[in-house]
Amino acid sequence: MGRMGVFTPSVAGMVAAAMLSVPRPVPAQQQGIKVHGHWVVEVRDANGTIRSRHEFENELATTTGSETLAKVLSGTVTMGKWEVFVIGTNGPCRDRQSLPAPCATVDPTLGFTDPFYFLTLARIVRQNTSTTNWELVLQGSVVAAVDGDISTVQSTVVGTGVFTQRSLPAAIPVGASQTVAVTVTLSFS
Repeated sequence: MGRMGVFTPSVAGMVAAAMLSVPRPVPAQQQGIKVHGHWVVEVRDANGTIRSRHEFENELATTTGSETLAKVLSGTVTMGKWEVFVIGTNGPCRDRQSLPAPCATVDPTLGFTDPFYFLTLARIVRQNTSTTNWELVLQGSVVAAVDGDISTVQSTVVGTGVFTQRSLPAAIPVGASQTVAVTVTLSFS
């Protein structure tokens, strides 16, 4: 009779060793979509001289940011136009009654006429060359109506709510008639 089907101790040992050396599948790490907001805020005099430059990160708004994202992705709401707000304890803009109000740079197609809306917001979609992730860049500017400050910044989607926001650790002073140029880079990972 042949030796077919007979295991010798050396063959059994080799099979066991081979089975132990096969890499086991590693459980997938739990990952989620992260939204990053990088802000650059420049305060400029009327002649264009930069008085101050501030860079910082912000986060998806605690409740309304995730709600906005979920509703837009599900088709429950239609994606609206973007607004970028700079908010201070005293303005730096005024409303129709000349009361302190935040300033907002908004999509020019919105046609808002309130004195604190500036129709200067541009949207740029680009691929980051170092990470290959895609980014949405919002750029615009506002002109302060009064001496004030900026203590909070927000990006919002019209009709859905605040998307990202940040309360600043130190307020940014702004003088009347100074321009506040804002660039918000939203990236996803």
